Amino acid sequence: MLTNAIIKQIKSLHSKSERKTTGLFISEGDKICKEIISSNLNIKGIYALQQWIDENKKPLEHFSNVNIISEKDLSRISGQKTPNKVLIVAEIPKPSIQDLIISNNITIVLENIQDAGNLGTIIRTADWFGIKNIVCSPDTVELFNPKVVQSSMGSILRTKVIYTPLEEFFNTISKEIKVYGAFLKGESIKDINFPSECILVFGNESNGISEKLLKFITNKTTIPSFLANDYDSGAESLNVAIAVATYLSRIKLS
Repeated sequence: MLTNAIIKQIKSLHSKSERKTTGLFISEGDKICKEIISSNLNIKGIYALQQWIDENKKPLEHFSNVNIISEKDLSRISGQKTPNKVLIVAEIPKPSIQDLIISNNITIVLENIQDAGNLGTIIRTADWFGIKNIVCSPDTVELFNPKVVQSSMGSILRTKVIYTPLEEFFNTISKEIKVYGAFLKGESIKDINFPSECILVFGNESNGISEKLLKFITNKTTIPSFLANDYDSGAESLNVAIAVATYLSRIKLS
């Protein structure tokens, strides 16, 4: 049984300010918690139903901070409508720009992405396509927001995601690297032979890439629309996570 103090402490981690203060985050659910247990993250506490602990005795044998809790207590600390057997509190990793391997790799740059589900899906998609570098502007939704953690389905553990002022980032990279920006109008991605080393930039869901980044974009690009003509009443734009998936599939499958 959890004490009220522990319950209060764990519940506080649903708040961004508390995560920032403590340097801790929450993950919930069978799949991602198993991945965290097998990762090199510093785990502060594992809170799980007896059944889940019994089913995972082998990977848990090296942990002394495993806590058996009731379904009632799990529902009290969970942020989900239907809690899923286990919750882990772990230390937030702090990768830096020096951890990125830009050479011979594709790097995704995200500016002011606001929807947690979008960011989680982008990270999951990048992981699927073997992309290891994601650079986010400081005003992009927080990586360890519980919704980002859940929607990434464990991909945050395999992808380097850093937050840094984007102008500073672009000033550190080689001027020889092609920087492809995603716009509503530009060269069609089906006509581009993307190099194995490049940067893909995606802007805010509503406003796109800001003017201050335009000077760093070497190629304005777009996903071609298949509306019959400009007067068709169709979608005005694509969801940013779908756009990222479209770019990566075009690059990786060509």
